[in-house]
Amino acid sequence: MTQIYDLQTIHEELRCLGAELTDDEWRTPTAAMGWVVKDQFAHLADTEEVAHDTLTGDERRFPVAVSTHPTAEAFTQAGVDARRDTPKAELMASWERAAARTAAALGTIEPSRSVEWGFGMTAETFARARVMEHWAHGCDVTDALGRPPLSGRYLRAIAELGLLTLPYALLRARVSQGRGQPLHLALSGPDGETWRLGPESGTNRIQGPAEAWCRVVVRRARPVDRSALLVHGPTAEAAMAHARAYL
Repeated sequence: MTQIYDLQTIHEELRCLGAELTDDEWRTPTAAMGWVVKDQFAHLADTEEVAHDTLTGDERRFPVAVSTHPTAEAFTQAGVDARRDTPKAELMASWERAAARTAAALGTIEPSRSVEWGFGMTAETFARARVMEHWAHGCDVTDALGRPPLSGRYLRAIAELGLLTLPYALLRARVSQGRGQPLHLALSGPDGETWRLGPESGTNRIQGPAEAWCRVVVRRARPVDRSALLVHGPTAEAAMAHARAYL
């Protein structure tokens, strides 16, 4: 799967970023309420352990791990809290091990195999979701530190996931606007190529930079991202307000 290469690539970028952070940067607050930079990596370390066990059927597979907490948010916070006192080097090493194991497990299964994550998804979609998760939290880190964003070589996987999950996002938001009306995306990739995603026959369209759309679907959009996108039609407007590529 191409998505495994994307996942390995973003793992390496985040590894390099984490390795060069100072102790002060490690303690810098991020946009996530109450989380500093260290907590972003703690969250990734925890969810990669769960991701691996979900793929292999081991002890901390997603349905079991989440069921021990009252809400998904409580599960997420517990994974961070458990690593509050973990030294930086140890935390980074644990995330790297878990990330490598997840990528390796994905390489051994068929793309069409069902994965018990959320409401269920194929392994191919799950690989996209892991890319999205790392990119979203990478945005939290680079935005907080005023550093350049991560590279855009895996943005297409995130852009496609954002479109694929739009029906779920609208249902979750309990809005009827845009439901059943296909959305077409015309996105400019980092290399200047135009990506056309979704049926081109409809009148609902979003056009602009791929990174801006990806920030919308991971709920990290800045005013500059929203202003860079041209939006036409009720589905497109609903997508800008409610798109959500994660659980």
